[in-house]
Amino acid sequence: MSLAGGSGRASVTTPTWMNVQEGRAYARLLWSSPYYDYMILDGKKYLNETTDGGSSSFTIPITAMDAPVEIIADTTAMGDPVEINYTLTFYEDTVGSKSRVPQEGALRVLAGAAVFIIVGGIANHLIKKRRR
Repeated sequence: MSLAGGSGRASVTTPTWMNVQEGRAYARLLWSSPYYDYMILDGKKYLNETTDGGSSSFTIPITAMDAPVEIIADTTAMGDPVEINYTLTFYEDTVGSKSRVPQEGALRVLAGAAVFIIVGGIANHLIKKRRR
């Protein structure tokens, strides 16, 4: 996914989470700023889903692959609200399984380490018990 437009200071985290519900694909966009309060896509307004003051996030439908999609994002970073035009492009050849997301890989490593520690602890206990 790529983002173009605006001043170039704001960005959207990639890889972007994609979810398919009832045959329709949705992207969860996480902005680099907490100051985006809504986005407009195809005339529909999507509100910021972040409630803890962190970076703004939105779940929007993916309306096209491999083609630019025009969006408007409203920011309050400059004091008064300002609507900024952006273009999002979602690339079909970059869509991967959940296991390709770095966070999922980290979870697999942690799970493997936990199993290793548990098995090692049991083996250590058995060895100590046998020596007594």
